[in-house]
Amino acid sequence: MIILGIDPGVHTGYALLDQQDRTRRPELVLHGTVNAETGTLAERLVKILTELVSVIGQADVAVVEVPSRITYRRSEGTYGKTLNAESMGLNNRITGAIIGQLALAGVKVIERESTWSWQNKASKGATVKAFYKDLGPSSEHSRDAILIALTYNGR
Repeated sequence: MIILGIDPGVHTGYALLDQQDRTRRPELVLHGTVNAETGTLAERLVKILTELVSVIGQADVAVVEVPSRITYRRSEGTYGKTLNAESMGLNNRITGAIIGQLALAGVKVIERESTWSWQNKASKGATVKAFYKDLGPSSEHSRDAILIALTYNGR
């Protein structure tokens, strides 16, 4: 079964995992990040959705795990970032567009609310690097997408 994990946002991370046997670690098939920092909202969405459709076309994706709403807790983390209401609104619009496009493509979408803190995010990124030692170059967004895909448990 091919699982696509998506970390939606201006930097949308994605990861394809092949889970043939639930007793073994899923194989990491593909991961990456779509960077859509510039342009109108429509241009950004077209860029993100075009690349995700291309990723889906590379494998027989059975299910997609995507956060339906992401909440960031304020904390003193290693990233030292805060997201303002405008950033959160943009991320949630991107998420909605991704979920709609996937539904139109006939892919089963699992929506789940996610809560992250920056400290939590850093430690999880390190876990992904340890889990997939041959990960190669990756962004925090593609590592988050790997984590999201790994949370799929056959629902």
